[in-house]
Amino acid sequence: MFGYQAAISTMEEGLVARLQLEELAPAGEEIPMEGSWKGQPARLSYRRWRGPKVAIARTVRLLGHELEIANLVAVARPPLDAPILGIDLIAARPDAGLVVADLS
Repeated sequence: MFGYQAAISTMEEGLVARLQLEELAPAGEEIPMEGSWKGQPARLSYRRWRGPKVAIARTVRLLGHELEIANLVAVARPPLDAPILGIDLIAARPDAGLVVADLS
């Protein structure tokens, strides 16, 4: 669709390398990983990291029929006075996509 999965992978690689992040074990047992979107199969996956300056960073991917969502959130460790980074890449139909960046 829009290439959001490749974009979020590139963001993951950059954050992991630049912020010295270590991946945390997945906690996939806590949420359903497969479901449906408009009657078609959909799959959700995520990854989580922690690092010297990052309390938690995670990415979420949701793929289905005419659905592509990628999300990235990173929260700095105290006492760093850094905003929360949030990025949403959303395409819920083949002819329209949305990119939202949030520095809360």
